[in-house]
Amino acid sequence: MLAADRAGNLWLGVSGGGLYRGRVDDPRFERVTLPDAADVTVMGMGFDGERVWVTTSRGLYVRDRGSWH
Repeated sequence: MLAADRAGNLWLGVSGGGLYRGRVDDPRFERVTLPDAADVTVMGMGFDGERVWVTTSRGLYVRDRGSWH
């Protein structure tokens, strides 16, 4: 699953491989560590202003003000 936010970040969810973030102008991606959720399957992503919502095989996570909850 691939999605882009308003800030120009690309978010890549990999089945069984977790979540990665990159930039539209840079081909490199960095792994994003979700709390208690290594190697999850990302099933959906959404954006609400500056918040990033991620649904995974282990539950729902939101990134708000730079922190994951």
